[in-house]
Amino acid sequence: MADRENFRWPAVGLALAGGAASFAWWWRRRRDPFGFDRALDRSGTNAVKYDLAPLIHGAKAKDGIQLWVADMDFPCCERIRKALAKRVRHPSFGYTCQPSEIWQRIGRWLVERHGWPKAPAPDCFIYSSTVVTSVSSILYSLTQPGDKVLTMVPLYPPLQGIVKAAKRSLVHHKLRWEKGRYEMDMEVLKAQLDGVKVLILCSPHNPGGRVWTPEELAALAKLCAELEVLVVVDEIWADWCFKAFTSFGPAAQRAKCRSITVGSCSKTWNLAGLHCSYIIIQDEELRKRYMDYAEPQFLHFGNIMGTEALRVCYDQGLEWLLAAKSYVLANFRVLEDFLRQLPEIQLAQYEASYLAWLDCSGLRFSSGKELHGFMLEARDKGPKVVASHPFSVSLRLRRMAMTSPTLRLFNTLLVTMLAILVGLVCVRLQLLRPGEGDLKGMGFFVGSIAFPLLIFSTVATADMGQMDFGVIGACSLGKIAVMVLTWVLAFVAFQPKRSRGQRILTASVFAFFAVASNDFALGFPVIDALYGEKQNMSVYIAGNSLVGSFVFVPLTMIAFAIGGALKSSTGDAEAASCLNIFKTVMYDLATNPVIVMTCAGLLFKGVLGQTLSHEGGKLKLPMPLSNLVDLFTAPFGMCALFLTGTSLRSPKIAVWAVGLVLMKVVVCAYLSYAFGTLLLGPATTEKEKILRDFTFFYGAIPTSSAPIVFANQFDPEAPDA
Repeated sequence: MADRENFRWPAVGLALAGGAASFAWWWRRRRDPFGFDRALDRSGTNAVKYDLAPLIHGAKAKDGIQLWVADMDFPCCERIRKALAKRVRHPSFGYTCQPSEIWQRIGRWLVERHGWPKAPAPDCFIYSSTVVTSVSSILYSLTQPGDKVLTMVPLYPPLQGIVKAAKRSLVHHKLRWEKGRYEMDMEVLKAQLDGVKVLILCSPHNPGGRVWTPEELAALAKLCAELEVLVVVDEIWADWCFKAFTSFGPAAQRAKCRSITVGSCSKTWNLAGLHCSYIIIQDEELRKRYMDYAEPQFLHFGNIMGTEALRVCYDQGLEWLLAAKSYVLANFRVLEDFLRQLPEIQLAQYEASYLAWLDCSGLRFSSGKELHGFMLEARDKGPKVVASHPFSVSLRLRRMAMTSPTLRLFNTLLVTMLAILVGLVCVRLQLLRPGEGDLKGMGFFVGSIAFPLLIFSTVATADMGQMDFGVIGACSLGKIAVMVLTWVLAFVAFQPKRSRGQRILTASVFAFFAVASNDFALGFPVIDALYGEKQNMSVYIAGNSLVGSFVFVPLTMIAFAIGGALKSSTGDAEAASCLNIFKTVMYDLATNPVIVMTCAGLLFKGVLGQTLSHEGGKLKLPMPLSNLVDLFTAPFGMCALFLTGTSLRSPKIAVWAVGLVLMKVVVCAYLSYAFGTLLLGPATTEKEKILRDFTFFYGAIPTSSAPIVFANQFDPEAPDA
């Protein structure tokens, strides 16, 4: 027997480690299936973003955070990587052409996502290496030296550089800065377009991230049609819009405005190194003039890898793109929250692209170069930022300023398991004895002081106005279903020959085990690790704690009171009378610290709610009450986990123990998620998906030590199995 005891706990430890590893793998694949949280080492890859930064921005830029170029730090879409790898395995790398299949796929994409009523014919597409090359070759083929070319500034600098290099006359239309975004001034623009041959339009605007409305595009197309101005539209950022995007092409067709659309998959899937762009010229005369220039220089020939990427990405890359946009949008919100602490810096409305356009005029530097130099010369020991001129930063990178959710979760679970393990080891080495001495005092502090104060603070400061009660309902219904199912199974099937009172007590302990969540020691840190504090998902932990205090704890106490009365009655009808049971239940409820402090928290919120203050987007108790509560509750998490470790014993009812654990962390989780799907409906936004996922993860939070307390108090006297 002793040998079995010696080997049992290592086996349990291995099982727990395997389960934790499986959960970590599953969580990483579920929350980060594309590897966006993974640090990507690009050293030794000749990456312009990293290897050229010291040459362009100075030696001090080498150790900075490289935000100066629109280049992502995400792993490329796996389906594109697999297609390229498959092509590389073929031993031939000769001249290649672009099949019409590619242009048909892009045409379908334009209809489905860019607002084209009808896909351009395949012969309207022309391969080009880059968007800048495309615009440059258009200027050389369709204009003459000295012709006027209008651009809207601020503008992506290379587009202005090619106009000057071609010796065309550059006309600037200065966009108006209105309420955090850029606007065209149509009256000024009309006067400036007189005599202009070509207007270069960035849609969406680069670098301001502005998505032009259909009305603005229609007005511009009408104006250019009247003045016979050719519009060359750079739509490289079209797929990175956070609001509905409309291509200029359809508006130009309706207004009979001559236009050429330039597009690429390079920004959409970060494939700039493959040089795979395209030009759409629907006007036959313009297309012939362009090809007369491009064909002799072989500008319309593509490389093998770029051609393969174009073939695959528009057909298989949508899922990756949507996930990347969602991730970057969250980065924008993190930046937006951070900049609230720096009123001197204003973030432009982020309608498109993964570039953040920052108005730093409040810092009172004389130029962007001076600001950039200041950032590189910063005397603090933190990371430096390497940005572009004028000031913009790329947010398409791993959240380096924040620990990734996976790493935060790992750290949280590691500390949690270590705290439990320390408690277990202390008891196994007989350094402490449960229920005696210091350990008994710690148990009193945790259960009678720290935990009730946590309940009070959580209830008093919970912002119920931010809560979706469908989430609370889903979690509660999942718990109720598991509680009833577990109670019935335990009452009927677990050692049925015992007395009815003992069976009720045991069934009640089992049922409570299957639904009790260790919200404060495990729930809050795990949920914060998964979602981060900005999501404020902890309000749902507080809401579920309220339901637990007023629903599950009373129900359990009623069941325990009935079972205890029946167990002790042994024929004494008076002891088991309904009146005595009622008195016992009412007394237990009135003296239960959880219920008492829950009521106290609600009373404080109702009577003294005006004394609560906002700090970091959360409600906070007034001073000095806040400091007092923090003082008593700060050690709760580690102490509670330590006590959990001291209460562990070798499993005596292994089959039922495993079954109860599965009911708590698997069945309860999936039932809560199922009810969440019913109550919350389909998840069409990222927030709705987060709420649905929360119902699953809350259901899977491991049980608390409360069932052990009740089991010790009521002693079901279950013989060893």
